Amino acid sequence: MDYLVAYDISENRIRNRLSKYILKYGIRLQKSVFLVSIEGYQYKPFIKGIEKIVGIDGEVALFRICRGCREKAVQLNKTSKRLHLF
Repeated sequence: MDYLVAYDISENRIRNRLSKYILKYGIRLQKSVFLVSIEGYQYKPFIKGIEKIVGIDGEVALFRICRGCREKAVQLNKTSKRLHLF
């Protein structure tokens, strides 16, 4: 399953630890936005890892991305040209 993960964390140490953790599972799309691919059995441990790092010091959101949505996704670069994201 694919998930879009975004966070808002002000403390540098926590933000850096979290980004390193998420990068083990996926790729960075923007500074605080990632696309991760995890199997069903990995979901709960992945969430627990995030909770352990973040605690109550930030906000993290996960959005499940279906295969059809992923195939239709595009990314606009700085010159406003469309690039297929995946």
